Amino acid sequence: MKLGLQINSFTWPGGAEAIGPSLASIARGADDAGMDSLWVMDHFFQISVVGPPELDMLEGYTTLAHAAAVTERIELGTLVTGVTYRHPGILLKTVTTLDVLSGGRAWLGLGAAWNEEEHRGLGVPYPSTRERFRLLEDTLRLAHRMFADDDSPFVGESIRLERPMNHPQPVRRVPIMIGGGGEQRTLRLVAQYADACNLFDLGLGPEGIPHKLDVIRRHERGLDPQPPQRHVQQRERAAVQRRRRHDVIARHEHREQRGSLRREATREGDAARGALEVGDALLEDRDGRVHDPRVRVPVLLQVEVRSRGVGILEHIARRLEDRNGTRAGVRLGSLSRVDRARVEAELLRRTLSHARKSRTSSVIRASSSRNES
Repeated sequence: MKLGLQINSFTWPGGAEAIGPSLASIARGADDAGMDSLWVMDHFFQISVVGPPELDMLEGYTTLAHAAAVTERIELGTLVTGVTYRHPGILLKTVTTLDVLSGGRAWLGLGAAWNEEEHRGLGVPYPSTRERFRLLEDTLRLAHRMFADDDSPFVGESIRLERPMNHPQPVRRVPIMIGGGGEQRTLRLVAQYADACNLFDLGLGPEGIPHKLDVIRRHERGLDPQPPQRHVQQRERAAVQRRRRHDVIARHEHREQRGSLRREATREGDAARGALEVGDALLEDRDGRVHDPRVRVPVLLQVEVRSRGVGILEHIARRLEDRNGTRAGVRLGSLSRVDRARVEAELLRRTLSHARKSRTSSVIRASSSRNES
């Protein structure tokens, strides 16, 4: 059995000046005593089961950060955060920050929110129950993505994020606790997304909590085998993110390389400068498709620049046309930016080389003509 401590009141002797030292003393005492976890409510007014709303209440994540600074081992979380209080992306970034600064001790406690009084008092929108549960499931799905370093666009039922980047990543995979005991919706979300749940024995009798746990097990049996699959997908997405970061570095290197080639092309004349447009203008056809460089590039690199009356792009366009006057190819997405940069750099090198050879041949022919005369 693991024991945790929840702090649900900050109305202590000494007034506001004493809250900080008192909280630090309690947190250190719990840590030294070997307690497993320390929790605070994520409310802004005191809740009615503890006292009147005017009693002292601290913001949850600032409070946990204060506790993290004076402890070494105890785990930290809110019991639980109402999903309506903060934008989901900002909330997950906040929890990640707590996990990083505490050395991997944060929990994400999350619920559908219920305290309408403090929402109205502080001007926070309080949507319908249906909308709050939609937001809760969106946030849980997003948490699994952001904690796995997946910054691809997220589209949920109630939120859209273009790039939910989360760097640095948590020190550990942040465990998730869902608060509430509703058997149809809340406990289904526990079974599907969470590592723990917060259940209350409010007049349920001796069979109440075991019954709730049995409901979770039934939900788990009714789900597809998603938890292992979900973690596989998270690992795959993390690998994609690592490859993306590698490609960013590679693109930077190729940009520097193309800059050097561009300066050289300026010295070589119009034909070489035309080749600088090779990236999309060369390979892309009228339908937004790009020709596979593994098939087409060897042909493209053989284009002759010596034709005085036609520009290099028109020359290449002619070579790409088939007998029906159309251009066959594959979708633009089949080429990465790095591959296109390599194609561009290689074509430009060949074009420059051809331009130099052509210029040398012209000089030799002119010299021969003068000798013959």
